[in-house]
Amino acid sequence: MSGKVPPERMAELRRGSKLRQRLQMEIEEATQSVHLTEDNIRHQYQQLSYIQAYEVDPVKRHHDMAYWQSSINQLHSQMTMLQHRLAVAVQDLHDFEEATAEISERASCESQK
Repeated sequence: MSGKVPPERMAELRRGSKLRQRLQMEIEEATQSVHLTEDNIRHQYQQLSYIQAYEVDPVKRHHDMAYWQSSINQLHSQMTMLQHRLAVAVQDLHDFEEATAEISERASCESQK
């Protein structure tokens, strides 16, 4: 072989590169979703504080506070799911890179034999 990469190996490398890109995109999307959800939670806590401080009608205050608290609880639940999704994507990328390094090392050792 004259230093060229065999076609089978090139196909494997391309597939690996596409998988890495997909995993990185998934991490990026999950990170953005986490940040957006954090922003939404902050905003809704502000709404809750505003209602608590300025709504004079106790019935309306109770109703509105219950609404915003329920919404915040849903966002916290969503945040837990998003953080899990992000953690899984990061672990998948880590595992992929570890496996890729291991395969490359093995291939390097075999080519030196």
